[in-house]
Amino acid sequence: MPCAVKWILFDFGGVLAEEGFTGGLGTLAEEQGLNPETVQGAGVELVFETGYATGQASGQTFWKALGDRTGLQGSEKDFRQVVLDHFIYRPGRIPGADQGLLHRAVSR
Repeated sequence: MPCAVKWILFDFGGVLAEEGFTGGLGTLAEEQGLNPETVQGAGVELVFETGYATGQASGQTFWKALGDRTGLQGSEKDFRQVVLDHFIYRPGRIPGADQGLLHRAVSR
């Protein structure tokens, strides 16, 4: 009997891939001698407070706010690259892909 399920949605960060946002923030903090937990906590708060998570603010706005709050210094481009580099795909995390089911990953 054919499967009635046609689509499967997955979260990307923390499910299909390592959580790159907090991992990247931790690395950035360590590289600058800052407390990783402080920078990660501020990042999680500010991604919503600034409106960046909902598309109401730019990356530049978010990273400036994070730098102002934590002392993190550097360019938006460099920060973004470190975060993206921490999203490491976890192979074999998409059940049903070998059965012809369509799948998409979602993330904030």
